[in-house]
Amino acid sequence: MKTQQRLQRIVGEGEEAHPLPWSRRWVGLVSHTPLPSPLSCSRRAVIEAAFRKLDRSGDGVVTVQDLQGVYDATQHPNFRSGLWSQEEVFHTFLDSFDSPHDKDGKVTLEEFVSYYSGVSVSIDTDEYFVTMMRKAWRL
Repeated sequence: MKTQQRLQRIVGEGEEAHPLPWSRRWVGLVSHTPLPSPLSCSRRAVIEAAFRKLDRSGDGVVTVQDLQGVYDATQHPNFRSGLWSQEEVFHTFLDSFDSPHDKDGKVTLEEFVSYYSGVSVSIDTDEYFVTMMRKAWRL
């Protein structure tokens, strides 16, 4: 039981943590196979809510067209200074969530969750993470 408690501290706490069996999680950690960070149900739900807000077309992919009307590119410092067009602001914004292995200018739910899984690791409590996401995305 001590080993399971140690692993729980390493890969996630609580019953809501990612549902991979302990043995599979351990193998991933030892072999350095990239596995998603454990996300509680509340963290996953708020990430999905933010994605749905961006995905105005509802097709499961966020594009520049989806961002228009949701993200105000005119407030970006590089647009205001004349360095970038609105289109460049949108593309740069999407690139931050897009997979580094497949920069296609479109962001899927999987890529968005992957991005926020990385952010999630540095935030201790579900309450703080959910509050941060709600404020950041005005949910």
